[in-house]
Amino acid sequence: MKKLVLGIIATVSFAFNAVSQENNPYNKVGDDFVEAYKVVASDYANGKIKEVNQEMLDNYSQKLSFGYSISTTDFYKIVEGVKDINAEEAVKRTALTDFSKEVLLKSLKTEDLSNLVDEVNKSDISRTEKEKVLSSLAILNAVNTHPQVFTNTANRCWICWVAIGVITGNVICELPCAIIGGIIGAIFGGHEKDTKSDKVNPYNSVGVDFVASAKTLQNDYNEGKIKAIDKGTTDYYQSILPLKTEVTEEVISATINAIKASNYKEVVMNSKLSDFSKNILLESQTNSPDFTVLVEKVNNNNKLSESEREMVLTSLALTQNLNQTSALSRCTINGQTGPNACQAAGALSGFIIGEAICGPLCGLGGAIIGAIFGSTKD
Repeated sequence: MKKLVLGIIATVSFAFNAVSQENNPYNKVGDDFVEAYKVVASDYANGKIKEVNQEMLDNYSQKLSFGYSISTTDFYKIVEGVKDINAEEAVKRTALTDFSKEVLLKSLKTEDLSNLVDEVNKSDISRTEKEKVLSSLAILNAVNTHPQVFTNTANRCWICWVAIGVITGNVICELPCAIIGGIIGAIFGGHEKDTKSDKVNPYNSVGVDFVASAKTLQNDYNEGKIKAIDKGTTDYYQSILPLKTEVTEEVISATINAIKASNYKEVVMNSKLSDFSKNILLESQTNSPDFTVLVEKVNNNNKLSESEREMVLTSLALTQNLNQTSALSRCTINGQTGPNACQAAGALSGFIIGEAICGPLCGLGGAIIGAIFGSTKD
């Protein structure tokens, strides 16, 4: 699936500006990389990529007036090259001079790369090698200067992943593949923790579908397509969204009223869950929780009923996937942890309320309503 997601990378147009190093003549490479990554991440989240083949790559290039396309052979070489290697090893395996290798290794350990750029500009390495190193530094600088894009909520080493991709791509087809490789590395790094979650939380796929569904609803709401939350509206969205839910008027009313009148802590503490589960859910709403640890605690607790275990693990999946996704909008429902967790707080309230009314599917329906309503709450 990852290979399919990455396909559009190879044909992205680059025409934007960003914060950059003034002494690096290849700054625009970094700007292009950031904007291309944002396009790819958006397409991935919205499920726009269905198949990767040469026709698809060429069609995107022609349709969107992209400057170039690459072969599927080179594309998949980059994908395979990014796997199972760390940044230091990738640098050491290149055919670059020892000087350039040392510069790239240093770039992994510092955010201010201007001194390294000066060293490269003044060096006597070949013009081709200088281009490779400076363009790599431009991309890494772009990662460092765009924390709103490359967030640290999941403790990801973005520089490590992007560097692996850039270096791997440079070896295969130089600058075009370096940019593409950097984005592939970012995509891999961006889902590193998702992969770990898949292994320990059997309900992670529910979280993935939840986020995709919430984005669709939020976009339609922002565009004025949703005039009211009634049976006709809920029936329509239940038929098109990937998340399987059940929504009743009671769930809608109870969720909205709870968010208006209380906060997620009160909803959790007033639930019929065990003290253990209440503490797990409250901890999931703190800054940068370790979801792998929380899930393992739930899996290892033999005193939980299967229904409660399923409920808590599902809630963790919803919260984790929301926290790993760009905020749908700002809100104040939970000032403790920022806009992503604000939606997670609304989703948690709706999930608990809906589940108590008519079971797990109603819980998911309440979670969707809670996330959307919470994200617009002033």
